[in-house]
Amino acid sequence: MTTPRILVDRSIPNAEDLFSRLGEVTLFSGRDVRPADIRTADVLIVRSVTPVGKAMLDGSAIRFVATATAGIDHVDLAYLSQNGIHFADAAGCNAAAVADYVLTAMFEIAARRDFDLFSKTVGVVGCGRIGGIVADRCQRFGVAVLRNDPPLERAGRGGPYLSLEKLVESSDILTFHVPLTIHGIDATGGLIDDRLLSRMRPRAVLINTSRGEIAVESALAHAIADRGIAAVLDVWCNEPDIEPALVRSAAIATPHLAGYSVESKRRATAIVFNALAAWLGADSKKVDVESFSRAPIAEAPTLSGVGGASASVIAMAGLLSEVLPLGEIDDATRASVESGEIGGAFDGVRAKYAGRHEFNAISVQAKGAGAADLTLLAGLGFSIGGTERRRGSR
Repeated sequence: MTTPRILVDRSIPNAEDLFSRLGEVTLFSGRDVRPADIRTADVLIVRSVTPVGKAMLDGSAIRFVATATAGIDHVDLAYLSQNGIHFADAAGCNAAAVADYVLTAMFEIAARRDFDLFSKTVGVVGCGRIGGIVADRCQRFGVAVLRNDPPLERAGRGGPYLSLEKLVESSDILTFHVPLTIHGIDATGGLIDDRLLSRMRPRAVLINTSRGEIAVESALAHAIADRGIAAVLDVWCNEPDIEPALVRSAAIATPHLAGYSVESKRRATAIVFNALAAWLGADSKKVDVESFSRAPIAEAPTLSGVGGASASVIAMAGLLSEVLPLGEIDDATRASVESGEIGGAFDGVRAKYAGRHEFNAISVQAKGAGAADLTLLAGLGFSIGGTERRRGSR
């Protein structure tokens, strides 16, 4: 191949700098790209906001497609395969970031509803990359965990597992980490329906960071109103044209940014760059994914309220909000909806909070902290030490 012509979503961090090492780069807006824009390109690098299939690619010269995301339901894999188009994704790039979001949400809801998180049982539906991290961290800081994952159970990996029905009935907090699949014995489309919601404990917590379409939103709205379910929703049907009434009734509403962190986005860039380099036979140009993901920052974050404090839910919720301010993001999302700028919640709010860092990239000052503090902070994924962030390279 002559110098490849590479089209890259401009919202992918460091895209132009990195991909220009492999070819001629043109940037595009992910929501606005049209088939005519890609007709003569060889490579297309997208995010989840860009549907990729026959309608986009028919008649184009594209031979390689990659998505800098963990989810791939916006890509027609069958079409790519049938037309000999190579595909790559960034599976696992945002696992730590989503786990951070879920754990922050647990502490935030516990503080708002004034319950002892450490006496509750968390049910994890889907125990792959993300769900596995959530379950592991909960256990490390002393919260009981139940698991459900039929594919892993059949494969004899991990466990022990419960049936979905038993897990729902036995959990105070449910968190979903499943792919969106429509067909087959493990289909997840509409998984959160009237039947599942009726089995939940009154005033239980439901967290969905998977895909909006795994929930029947009318059933979820009914459960919120009638059973006091606290719904933490980061994903929605018909994004970005989401249902305003469900935003208003959710306990926490955010615009699909659970996996958004400086590290996860840079990690995704590096993963798909390496995949393209391998496809082009340019292995020598590959980058180290984890080193690349650790962008140095001008000023290390300082987390207050730890040293000497007891490991209380309220204190920890306050600390976590300094890294991931869910309350602020929730307020901004609701304001966008009330102003009629629903789409703005997905682009404006996301952009405003794009500088968040993962717990595992932050070292917390814990001088004078008790054993419970240290156990909890380490269990959440923080490094214990000074207030300086571990340094990486660009």
